[in-house]
Parts: sequence; structure tokens; C-alpha cells
Amino acid sequence: GDESVGKSQFASNAPAPIFICAENGTNHLNIKRMPGVETWVDVLESLQELKDGPHQYKTLVLDPVNWMEPLLWDFICKRDGKANIEEYQYFKGQKIVATAEWRKLTKTLDAIIATRGMHVILTAHPSVRKHKNPTGDDFDKYGVGIWEEGAAVLRQWADFVFFARKVQWTEKVGSGAFAKFKGKNSDEREMRTQLSAAYDAKSRSEE
Repeated sequence: GDESVGKSQFASNAPAPIFICAENGTNHLNIKRMPGVETWVDVLESLQELKDGPHQYKTLVLDPVNWMEPLLWDFICKRDGKANIEEYQYFKGQKIVATAEWRKLTKTLDAIIATRGMHVILTAHPSVRKHKNPTGDDFDKYGVGIWEEGAAVLRQWADFVFFARKVQWTEKVGSGAFAKFKGKNSDEREMRTQLSAAYDAKSRSEE
């Protein structure tokens, strides 16, 4: 969802949540956080602690994953002796190496769900990217704001993908050759739960 639309606040209303935060966007919320999360190793150690250690939390929140992506890139670069992610040729770092680590992350989350019975919520800011359309012209759409291969791993893993934003519309200003459209929005918020050409969403439910 868009910035300040209420992603973290939404997650904070889940049963007994504990947050692993990669930014300070939750400072205004009265929530519990795993301390000292500054690196990808910190993220992994926090997950391991929640999987194996004693606690009463019922929901794990990773907030937001796109701020965790630079931590992941820094981790794999240090591990592989690269100065930066661009040293992997042909975007291999973003497309292959990092994607493998996102898959490992989802396996760890599955283990937490299986052994501790916890809910898991991942928040993310959106990005607009070109959608390759095999049946027609390509078009832009909103998606999870990390590298597409990693975003695909998280989308496929999740049972539900929601897109949240403030209600938006356009108004025509002027007329004739001087006409243009001006974007408008209200304080009303909406959450979309089904796939659209404009944004990623899904609901894996039998209902």
C-alpha cells in the first residue's frame, strides 16, 4: 500500500503481534518489536528466536519488506565478496542470488507457522512496473516494491495479497487543447483483495 495509508496500523490490530521492523514508521504505534534489527542476519536471528524461544505472540509482522531488501543485498554481497549488488553480472544478484534468499525466508516463515501456529503479515510499499502482457500491449501496474523476481516469490507464497490506498480520482481542468486531468484523493481508504490490471492482489480462500 501507499505511504501512510495504514499498513502497519492494520497489522497492529492482528492477534498479539510482534514486529520485525526495518524502518521507524511504527514509532507512533504502541506495539512490541524485536530489538536491534539492523542487518539481514538480525532479521534471520529474530525469526529463529520467535520459532524456538518462549513467547506468547500470535502474529509475526515483517514491516516493510522493501526496506529489508537492501539488508539482504548487503548480506549476500559481503558473503560473496562483492562490493555491491551491481558486481553480479546481468542482474544475477537481484534476480537469482537474492531470490534464493527470499525463498529461504518463506521456508522459515512456514516453519514458524507450523511449529508455533502464528499468523504472518508482510507489509510493503508499492512500485509501478511494466507488466509484460503475452496477449496484448504491455501496461503499468502496482506491485510489491522489491525486485520483481523476489516479489513473485512473496506473492506466490502468501495466501492473501491486499492493495491499500486512499480513494483517488481525476478531474478534468480546462477545455479543448488546453484540457488536462488533475489527480484528486480523499481521506477515505480502500483495500482491494482481487487481482486487477492496475495492481497485484489475490485471495486464496474457499469462500
